[in-house]
Amino acid sequence: MQLLFETFRDKINSFIESEKSKIVSDKNYSQSDIIQIKNSFEQFLETNYKRKVNINAFFTDNFFKEVKKVIKAFDDNGIKITTECIDIIKDNLPTFVYYSDYGNLDSEIYLPHVIDNFNRTDLGEKERAKARSLKVLFEFVKLSPEQILELGKEALPIRVIEHTTDHYGRKTKTGEHIEEAKDKDIEEESRNKKERGILLQSASTTLTQDFASWWKQGKYIFDFQADGNHFRIWVSDDKRPERIELEGRSKGLQWFFSFFLVFLVESKDSHSNCILLLDEPGISLHPVAQMDLIAFFNSLANENQLIYTTHSPFLVSTNNLSGVHAMYIGDNGESVVSSDLRANKKISEKSIYPIHAAIGITVSDTLLIGCQPVLVEGVSDQIYLQQIKKYVLAEGKYKNDKEVVFIPTGGVKGMSPVVKILLGREDNLPYVIMDSDKPGKDKIKQLHNGLYAEEKEKVIPVSEFIGEGEFEIEDLMPLDELARIFAKQYRRVNSEDEFDYLYDKNAPIVNQMEAFAKNNGYTLTEGWKVDLAKEFQRNFERIVTRCGDDVKERWLKLIEKVTS
Repeated sequence: MQLLFETFRDKINSFIESEKSKIVSDKNYSQSDIIQIKNSFEQFLETNYKRKVNINAFFTDNFFKEVKKVIKAFDDNGIKITTECIDIIKDNLPTFVYYSDYGNLDSEIYLPHVIDNFNRTDLGEKERAKARSLKVLFEFVKLSPEQILELGKEALPIRVIEHTTDHYGRKTKTGEHIEEAKDKDIEEESRNKKERGILLQSASTTLTQDFASWWKQGKYIFDFQADGNHFRIWVSDDKRPERIELEGRSKGLQWFFSFFLVFLVESKDSHSNCILLLDEPGISLHPVAQMDLIAFFNSLANENQLIYTTHSPFLVSTNNLSGVHAMYIGDNGESVVSSDLRANKKISEKSIYPIHAAIGITVSDTLLIGCQPVLVEGVSDQIYLQQIKKYVLAEGKYKNDKEVVFIPTGGVKGMSPVVKILLGREDNLPYVIMDSDKPGKDKIKQLHNGLYAEEKEKVIPVSEFIGEGEFEIEDLMPLDELARIFAKQYRRVNSEDEFDYLYDKNAPIVNQMEAFAKNNGYTLTEGWKVDLAKEFQRNFERIVTRCGDDVKERWLKLIEKVTS
């Protein structure tokens, strides 16, 4: 009896610990999440201890009663917020900082004017933006405009007035003469200017090194020069070694220079813990430089939450489609922001054009910067494979010197045209990853008999990594996590059954999802697979910690295959 008791206890403890490990401490759980936890316990008891009255009673008294209270709390509308709670909420509301003008700097700066503007509050918008950019420039390179001005003072000749004083103390001018600067003043001037030159050189080197880590469109060298009351910024680069004043450089470089200074300095200072709102950043940048700007945004996001608007497809990161929202005008004239990129197609068609373009822009990426293209059928495939690449990179197992770009072709029909586009620019067939369903197998056969007759190994069916069956890209993912995401979206809508408890791990999961929806009267919306992939992407950091070694091995083999 004692042995049986210990067996029950160990099994129950093991199950509880397993369920606890799935709970993320910093996640906000919804009512459906709590119901899912409750259902897991019910399923466990039903399967193992259906007739054990004492065990069921124990869980009812010590677990289910409390969980039901939590579930019921979601439905109660009578929650009252005290004045104290409201004050706490107000105190913790985030601060928003909005920018649309980043204050491009002039190449020649009059220091007395700068010092005066730093202390003024009546400047116009343009002058205020320039003053802010200058202030952070001097702060960033650890220079003081007052110090630079003071060190630049010259030892000038002195005008001496001669006069006499009568017995009443009244002074009368009798003459004047010019005295040349004294040797000690000239020596002090020389020391000061030498010190100023060292400070400016050090500041120039600091800016050049830090700027190079962010701006990838050429190696720029900055040179600060002070001449009396004037401060100048000169720029040269590896292609044009002659120095040119900052104003003579491209508008894109001027914009990024000012943007770089303002946000790199202020995000760690006055913008600390603020949410930054940027309106159309980088519109004067070259398209490739706009893509570099995304990396700079990712850095800023370590200190501040960042929200920006854009019409440019080059500023839509295909690595973070889950963070992209469409904005358009609603039926009543109101502004609508939606994470559903297919919402209200007629109205939002123009709004989401940059997203559609960004998804296809990777074709031009391969032409512009020599990436290695890999064709896939759809956007959902692209999202999953990008996460696979992300994992392999993070593990240090990515060995290719080229960036792999996954290009969705809009289904099997789009494969051949996109292959021909790429083949027209590079005499090298791209890899193709195909689902192993019937349309995929038919297309593989067609490609083997045509364009890929001599390079059949470049057409890769998903079944190569899983085994025979109508498998799709989704089947390369951890199926329990994918099933849980799908079940969460349709939990107990028309059925008491849960998909994540019913699905067969050895069968293609997409087919099972579609059959489950049909059998239970669910309507899968257009693009539901993309929504599933985006939810997977949002939770990838958590999911990857739970993946089995078998799944990770498949991922590694796939990346090795397309980079060999």
